[in-house]
Amino acid sequence: MIAGITCAVATSSSAQSYASATTTKKFYTVDEYTAPEPWSNIVVFSDAKFEGGEEALREHLEHQFVYPQIDISHGVEGKVVAKFTVDERGQVSDAYIVKSVSQTIDKAFLLAIETMPSWLPAMRDGVAVKTTITLPFKASLTN
Repeated sequence: MIAGITCAVATSSSAQSYASATTTKKFYTVDEYTAPEPWSNIVVFSDAKFEGGEEALREHLEHQFVYPQIDISHGVEGKVVAKFTVDERGQVSDAYIVKSVSQTIDKAFLLAIETMPSWLPAMRDGVAVKTTITLPFKASLTN
């Protein structure tokens, strides 16, 4: 119960008749009003995670990414960014490039993403849900 609700408490008959004549909203007395639960609208969300964490993800990508020979010979480097879906079972799908370096580096990065094992899926209120991950990767000829 909440005490002292402004303009929801009718204290006299003239206030009640004014309220009913000017609006169709229901007015409550202090004793009739119950506040909603303070935590009822909170949604608990956790994003999808690569099993083993960010370090394991980095190691996987470095191991699976094969630098294209043509890009090595031309000295092509840069940051490629991909997006992909992690479904309710943790399966990776629908990978595509959002920031390109070269067609061959992009393709090599997508192949590395496709070889990823299952992720821990995103959770919303304790239920696994599909989510989109944005993943940057620095293609560099030097360590």
